[in-house]
Amino acid sequence: MYDPNIRLGEMKKQFIQDYPMVYDSTELEYAAAEKKALDVDISGVVLYPSFQLGEDNEVLPAVPRILKLAEENHIQNWSVALWFVIPCQEDIFKRTPVEVINEENKVVELFQKTVTSSMKEEVE
Repeated sequence: MYDPNIRLGEMKKQFIQDYPMVYDSTELEYAAAEKKALDVDISGVVLYPSFQLGEDNEVLPAVPRILKLAEENHIQNWSVALWFVIPCQEDIFKRTPVEVINEENKVVELFQKTVTSSMKEEVE
């Protein structure tokens, strides 16, 4: 589990260790450029978390929807990547979004709720 008190750099390193990554994919590079796949940069190396890929190695439908919402709310890719693996307070079972990533509407709804609640916290 990720501790919010850990420095961001340490969280990124832990993320890379805990989750398989795709290192070199022209297809994912193009998809990421169009905001249809999640990419993260660590020390100048672009990586693609494999949890966003289905059994057919295609990007799961929820990912582009989440990336669109992230872009609209000025949320960076690393924040999205880490959001996927931290237990979600908006889920009654406190699951991580990765655990429900195949449930497209559910995971998108969780992201929307997270964005909404974090925006409320900033205002208060």
